[in-house]
Amino acid sequence: RLAGSQKVNVRYFGDLNNLAAELKSEDWTNFIAANDYTFNIPPSTEWNDFTHVDLVIGIRSFDKNENFLSKPSSKLINSWRANAVFISGNDSACLYEKEDEFDFVEVADYDALKNVLSKIKDDKVMFGRYRSRAIVRGERFSDSFFVNQWTDLIDKKLIPAYSKSLQ
Repeated sequence: RLAGSQKVNVRYFGDLNNLAAELKSEDWTNFIAANDYTFNIPPSTEWNDFTHVDLVIGIRSFDKNENFLSKPSSKLINSWRANAVFISGNDSACLYEKEDEFDFVEVADYDALKNVLSKIKDDKVMFGRYRSRAIVRGERFSDSFFVNQWTDLIDKKLIPAYSKSLQ
């Protein structure tokens, strides 16, 4: 997408309480409106629906001291599976997954987020690079990948642990 006069669809898939405070501000609302974006936070019942999503924001905080060590990279992986460009802050799980500079957009602060959103909207080549990497990275996380992960967990960990607990 990101062509012509179409609005750019930006989503945050998560609990509003976990969204960076700056992204709940009047300044953010004004920035979105002035730059022809839509920004939505769907209810949890729609977190699996990436229809018409161009960009996903996964920023919980711009505080450099918060790296969310206990949070998984599920927002990033779900974005890749949907071929959507992901924008992250200082999130350790996302940094762990990063293999290429175009795997996702990393921003350090609120102004950097606004700058990159303005740039990526105008630079179709840059957007295409991020989208292409999302497609490549999403292929690794296919349905069969997750089926195999669950099967291994059940067969190799849970069943043996349960069997041992019965002895």
